Amino acid sequence: MKPTEHNRHRVRGVQERLPAVAITVLSVALALGACTPLSERGDESPEASSPTGQTSTEGAVTAPSLEEQLDFEWSTVIARFPDAVRPDVPLIRYIDLHEWAPVQAECMNAEGFPDVSATPDGGLSSGTIPPGQEEAYAIAAYVCAAQYPRDPKYLTPWTDERLGMVYDYYIDKLIPCLKGEGYEPPDPPSRVTFIDGYDGWSPYLGVVGYTQDEWFHINEICPQWPEGLYD
Repeated sequence: MKPTEHNRHRVRGVQERLPAVAITVLSVALALGACTPLSERGDESPEASSPTGQTSTEGAVTAPSLEEQLDFEWSTVIARFPDAVRPDVPLIRYIDLHEWAPVQAECMNAEGFPDVSATPDGGLSSGTIPPGQEEAYAIAAYVCAAQYPRDPKYLTPWTDERLGMVYDYYIDKLIPCLKGEGYEPPDPPSRVTFIDGYDGWSPYLGVVGYTQDEWFHINEICPQWPEGLYD
């Protein structure tokens, strides 16, 4: 996702074959896999990293538990505000990826931050945070993430089959689409390299030199991810 004049929530790319579970309220990340999911508060601490789930007795990596996700979410708050008191937040419901931004925006508005809004590319704009309200904003963002966490299906490990689906979409549709719009995606790795050593490579790495409106436009006509990725 694209940085703007405002700090923005962004859905982060897959790390260690897991769609990242953290989305930072005041940090900017490069998209789900350019937008993958992705909820923190404040500028992301360099030492902060997404929870990577657990390894089952069969050796398979499973999605992080909700408790692990929220522990990570809170760690980003206390990284900036060590004296913050963690609230006890009841789960309201899990949300789908497409509704993450509008649901979080509505929640943040209800928490007293009316400038927060969803953006056309699926991100979240913080707008203007009143001076002295940075800690309250960070805690409110934690509350909203805890009340409306993403559906666990978005946090499950990416299989070779799913990575192959992404690669084929990149090669067959996304690269031609971006080239048709005048961008020059970087040369892709081989399919085997992409699947075996996925490191976040995306044709969107070649999308540079755009305005905010151009970014929203290109995301609409050349979606970063194939439909049905999480079906």
